[in-house]
Amino acid sequence: MGVSLLQLAVQVVAARSLGAALYGVYGAATAVASTLEVVFVTRSSELALQLIGPAWVRAERGFGYAIAQRVVQRDVLYYAAVFGVTALASPWLGRALQVPAALLVLMVASVPTQVGYGVAKGMFIMTGRVREQARLEMAFAVLQATGCLVGLATAGITGLVAGQVLASLGKSIIAWRMVRPWWEGGRPTEEDVQRAASENWREAELHSMLRNVLQYGASQLDVLVLAGTGTPAAVGVYKVARTLAGLPVRAAGPIWAAIRPRLLHAWHRGDRRAVRRWVVFPAAMLLAGGMLALPLIHRFGPAAVTRMYGAAFADAVPVLEVLVLGTWLFGGATAWFPFWVILAARRLTGSLTFGLLFLLTLGGAILFGHRSATAMAWAVALASLVTAVVAWTAFLAGLASLTPSEGQGPTGPGAAMASD
Repeated sequence: MGVSLLQLAVQVVAARSLGAALYGVYGAATAVASTLEVVFVTRSSELALQLIGPAWVRAERGFGYAIAQRVVQRDVLYYAAVFGVTALASPWLGRALQVPAALLVLMVASVPTQVGYGVAKGMFIMTGRVREQARLEMAFAVLQATGCLVGLATAGITGLVAGQVLASLGKSIIAWRMVRPWWEGGRPTEEDVQRAASENWREAELHSMLRNVLQYGASQLDVLVLAGTGTPAAVGVYKVARTLAGLPVRAAGPIWAAIRPRLLHAWHRGDRRAVRRWVVFPAAMLLAGGMLALPLIHRFGPAAVTRMYGAAFADAVPVLEVLVLGTWLFGGATAWFPFWVILAARRLTGSLTFGLLFLLTLGGAILFGHRSATAMAWAVALASLVTAVVAWTAFLAGLASLTPSEGQGPTGPGAAMASD
């Protein structure tokens, strides 16, 4: 929660310093960069879970390290290509989103700074090192706050973006330095390198990228459509509402992070009761907490937002009330779904579900969401509600077909937690 509050403080200072219009420009540029970052970083972390995980469990450290090296090498190619294509398209994309092309290129520079970070993130998840991951997130939050605030004070919106890019680079360096000692004594042999080179994970990679494009593309469609059809000030107001609506989800993040290793081992053992305990009960508690927060937002939201951000952002409260519904339904109570898709190897289910989210969000945004920030919030909330129902239906169907025969699962790091 400390990380979220620190990041919120930076957002508040940036919004008050830039004003609604410039903050909307910053929000549109961030939406583009965030989508690209998350798609490719998540691709790497998922490959780490699927490919390095089994090798780690079998104590084949050398082979796992060889796969990690191969994934990072592919990262270099992908991230360079993404940055190059975006830079070439920046004049057209900047006009469409009402963002200066140079600012957009600078923001997207945060993508290649994260080479290797996806693998490190996958290692944190796979080994259940929640405390180490929390320390990394706090270090990144401090770097981000320092870089963004210094940049904002010295060079305005350009300095703010530059600080964000430098913080991303620092995060990647720190993450890799933290996970590298875990490989001690497991340097790859020539045989390990050849085995890693012979591994064919193109299908897993393509499914991961497709699913992430749909999932995280849908999460930024609202900002991008509003940036193309509305005013920068409307985008700024909407961005503030999105930030506040996401705070409860971020607060719930550590809960799901702690549950992942337990869910992994319960699923591999075919233990339906344990799986339900680690998914259904936390989701129900989080959903109930989110619903109880709505009256408080309605009562105290206007005064709090005006005091924090200024009178220019007062219109964010009605948007916030609607966004909390959708964000909490899918991003909070159904936040386990992306991990379960990977864990249960439901690649097609994941792609179809996030494809539905993408299409519903895009359709709602085009049909009526572009009219105002509040209308866009309703489009997002309705899309999230329908997708959450589909995700839960898929999960319950998968749980019903789970048998103990599937439970010859891993016994590596975190296995002790499976008996909790």
